[in-house]
Amino acid sequence: SVMLGKVSAADVLQELQSHLSMKERLFQEAMSDRSRQAQEHHRQMTELLNTISARDQDMKDYGERLGWVISERSGQLQELRRQLSSREQELNDVNREREKDVSASRELQRFQDVLKEKDAFIQ
Repeated sequence: SVMLGKVSAADVLQELQSHLSMKERLFQEAMSDRSRQAQEHHRQMTELLNTISARDQDMKDYGERLGWVISERSGQLQELRRQLSSREQELNDVNREREKDVSASRELQRFQDVLKEKDAFIQ
């Protein structure tokens, strides 16, 4: 009976050590899984931050290009407005000259009519 008690105590001790060993192994596996998950999470976060940074840079580059294009188009528009204004001025000048020519032509016609009247009167 005493021997049985000693064996039982030894068996219990061995059983407890076995359970402790198994719990230690499970704990280590859980810690290892947790570490792998943390590393994967860190990798994913780094990848996400890199993607965000790349997109941010792309948008910045696009904004700069768009600003340059707008500036370029604005300069072209300003030049076209200047050319249009110049052409309008030329057209106004031509119209004034034409009015002078029409006026001179009417005056000439009037003089010719007066001359014809005088010629008719003289004859």
